[in-house]
Amino acid sequence: MEPDAPEEGDEWLMGSNVTFMCDEGYELEGEASVVCNVSAFGITPFWPYIAPDDRAVCSDLDECTSLNETCNEFGECRNTEGSFACDCLPGFENSGPDGAGQCEDVKECEAGAHDCD
Repeated sequence: MEPDAPEEGDEWLMGSNVTFMCDEGYELEGEASVVCNVSAFGITPFWPYIAPDDRAVCSDLDECTSLNETCNEFGECRNTEGSFACDCLPGFENSGPDGAGQCEDVKECEAGAHDCD
């Protein structure tokens, strides 16, 4: 039986090799691939035993510390599971989905949210 893919990831079987990859926002810890053991003595090929602590695992990538470009100067980066969010300063709002965009100035006068006369 071939090894299972890690949570938050996938596996690809090519011949006698299984390769593991993580979803975006996660990084692989452990072996990236496992090779099926093939015997020259007519014994059925088998997948090596991998102890639970040695199996490939996909861990959350902290985008706030590992990426150069996350939030602009009007927001502070907050790591989330599999992604990140920008917490914007007062007067700014996030422009992206799930808070992962840049902080942009709120045009209070144009939005009618402030008396700008």
